[in-house]
Amino acid sequence: MGRQRAGGRWQMADGNNLFMMRIRGTPNHNLISGNFYTFLKLVLRGKDHRVFMTDLRLQIPRYNVYTHPDIMVVKNKLVLQDNRNDTVTNPLMICEDIRLS
Repeated sequence: MGRQRAGGRWQMADGNNLFMMRIRGTPNHNLISGNFYTFLKLVLRGKDHRVFMTDLRLQIPRYNVYTHPDIMVVKNKLVLQDNRNDTVTNPLMICEDIRLS
């Protein structure tokens, strides 16, 4: 399962740690993600879609992967992992702010 440890979040695949991500992003990352979240909320208003930010974890059951994308869009009913209230399993779209430096 995905775990949070002091200093970061661990992404998991088949029970193995892939890499550590910072819990706190940069101000620019936060602004970009927040602006895109707001854009999606406005565009999808009145439709049967829900937009979520980084607080929710994503499980990709097919690959047994857990991650925390910047933004997720879910259509219709939200499906959570069994016995969890913080892990989504049915995103329509995931968004990640990735900068190459």
